[in-house]
Amino acid sequence: MLGWSRNNLSRSALIKLDVIEQAEERDGSALLTYGQEIAIRRVCGQAGVEFVDRPPIARLREVQPDPAI
Repeated sequence: MLGWSRNNLSRSALIKLDVIEQAEERDGSALLTYGQEIAIRRVCGQAGVEFVDRPPIARLREVQPDPAI
């Protein structure tokens, strides 16, 4: 969605690269700790990804027009 590499996500979320690789290669739910999931959600959210819990999906946020323009 963001076009990030695994290395970029690893550095941004402060999670070891092998954890990111294992999570991406796994079929079904990723084996992440709660803290790792929160870190990934945080950095992706800052980059414009919106997480919706029912059903669990992610999408890019719509850009809101700047009211000052």
